[in-house]
Amino acid sequence: MDITLRSKVDLRPLVLDLIPFEAYEEVKQSGVEFRITVGTALDPASPAEAIRQGLRVVESLNAESREMWDSCHDKTFDLGFHTTRERFDSTWTIEPEILSWLSAIGAGLALTVYQTEKVKPSGNS
Repeated sequence: MDITLRSKVDLRPLVLDLIPFEAYEEVKQSGVEFRITVGTALDPASPAEAIRQGLRVVESLNAESREMWDSCHDKTFDLGFHTTRERFDSTWTIEPEILSWLSAIGAGLALTVYQTEKVKPSGNS
């Protein structure tokens, strides 16, 4: 899962407090807007648990970092899913309690589906 934030203030100090969301980070500045994306180093059991873990990290931010979080005009928790060209389906439920918690911290939820190239089996042609 990624968390993407957009703000008119420099968000780089906030990145340090978003541990364990530091598997990677991307910081961009466009004019007067800053955008950071941090990827999770967590290994959740489900999408709902990934969101829950991220929410706990946000709730545990110190006062200064939480103020930076609150000042962001865009906060998105982005769940990424990889799929192949083969037919596949799976269902995960995000409980109302989690959706309410996201709303309480001013965050949205995005779902991103990535197409993963199918690996060709090795063998004789």
